[in-house]
Amino acid sequence: MTNDKLTMTNGFFAGFVAIPFILPLIASAHPLAQGRMDVVIYRDKITLWARVSVEQVVVQQSLPTNDDGVIVTQSDAYRVHGKYLLKHVYLSADGKRLEGRVIAVQEPDNKTLVPGDPGKEYAIYEIEYIPSTVPAAIELREDVLLEVEFTPGNPWQSTYITGIRQEQSLGQENLLLTSSNTLKYTCNWSAAPAPTPAQTVPKTTEKPDAVPETIKRPIPETAPDRTHFIAGVAIGLCAIYLLAVLVRKFRHKE
Repeated sequence: MTNDKLTMTNGFFAGFVAIPFILPLIASAHPLAQGRMDVVIYRDKITLWARVSVEQVVVQQSLPTNDDGVIVTQSDAYRVHGKYLLKHVYLSADGKRLEGRVIAVQEPDNKTLVPGDPGKEYAIYEIEYIPSTVPAAIELREDVLLEVEFTPGNPWQSTYITGIRQEQSLGQENLLLTSSNTLKYTCNWSAAPAPTPAQTVPKTTEKPDAVPETIKRPIPETAPDRTHFIAGVAIGLCAIYLLAVLVRKFRHKE
């Protein structure tokens, strides 16, 4: 066997030996869509503000692209995603799931986005829930995008840095909500009722006028990132490229 063929054979062997170690990295790397939620509990209603990345909207329903591959965002797409959130964000009061409704949508300022880099743009949803009685405790969970597979057996994961509070009082901050956990909050109504704020968001508007400052906060760096996912994909692509180069060289030698 010549030195060239021996080198190629060793290259093939190294590439195939590496595959079992590379594939688990890719399989275990869950693509993430990160956002933020704020829950404000009143005696007669519960308001949930959800700041979701455009990436999440794109994954849930592919937005149209032009000839240059630039995503053209549409108001209808954001409204449809609001309906999707109602089905995949679960808010319960005293053990009973509440039915919500989207009363306002604030679209991102940027109307065109390049696929692969939409994570810094967010849409904000205001969702309202009406409990039958003054809530004593609430629970919040979600399974957003969990039914969408990035690769077979490897679903997307949506995570939200979450704050929960009663009316204008302080509450719990920087809670991590994922598809694998439930956030719980116990109310304390012993204090005097806070004055009911004037309604600042008309029911028909799509641009909320009173978005809480907390929903605008940057997502803490402690939130899950895509480092492991990117590393897994990069390693996998390198291995595939190496194998392709070796195959071409082998065929050329033959």
